[in-house]
Formats: sequence, structure tokens, C-alpha cells
Amino acid sequence: ARPGAPVELRAEVEMGICEDICVPVSVSLRADPPRDAPDPLIEAALARLPVPADLQPACRIREIEDGMRVTALLPETGRAAGDEVALELRGSDVWVSAPELRDEGGRMAVEADFVAASGKPFPLDPDDLRLTLIGARDAIELQGCAEVQG
Repeated sequence: ARPGAPVELRAEVEMGICEDICVPVSVSLRADPPRDAPDPLIEAALARLPVPADLQPACRIREIEDGMRVTALLPETGRAAGDEVALELRGSDVWVSAPELRDEGGRMAVEADFVAASGKPFPLDPDDLRLTLIGARDAIELQGCAEVQG
């Protein structure tokens, strides 16, 4: 190819998908040369990136047999009850269960289990929690939580 000419990228990826047994999988990937204008699908996705919010939910953090359980009371944000919620732990390779939503005294709470590779309770810093509320049109991100006892 001549310098500055568009390049088409192609890749063949082979991997194993494993649970009880491994199954080989092959995937073909292709990236077309860049267009003169940004891709509208990518532009729309970038417009929906979570916006940091200056809210911090109250949370309870307690030990469970194989890790830690976090229950966070969702702050009043005026968002719809059908929104999705994600909980993460910044800077770690800790597995997080699917969050469960429930009513707790008239306020919505989200609860998830955090399990480290050790399979044991571990120190969990509430400042490292990230809670993302994902709505139909946008998303907000809350960093950290204020730990309460009980």
C-alpha cells in the first residue's frame, strides 16, 4: 500500500469457549477503511456514555462466605424504576454477581456479591465502588458510597 492510503484490517481469531469442556470457536473480524464522516452509530454510543453525578449512595458492606456483599440505597435521581444498574469495583479483578434490585423501606436498593480469586472475604474500600444507573436515553455514574452500619 502506498503511504497515506486507506487500509482494510482483517483478523482470524481462534479460541476455546470452556465450561465443563472446551469448544473451539473461530471468528473472522474486519475493519473497513475510515469514512470521511464519523459513523453515526459510534457517535450515538459516545453520546450515551455515563455522566458522573455528584451523588454518593449510602451502602452496607458485609462479609459473606466467599467474599463481600454490598447493598447500596439508590439516591433519588428522578429516573425511571425500569432503569438498569451496574456495580463495579475500581481497579480489581473481582467477580461481581448480577445486581438485584428491591424496595427497602420505600427506597430502591441494589445488592451484589463481590468474590475475589481467594474465595474469601477481603477488604473492600467503599471509595472504590462504582454504581452506574442506565436509563433508556442516558446513564449516570456514582463513584464511591458512604458506608453505614446495620
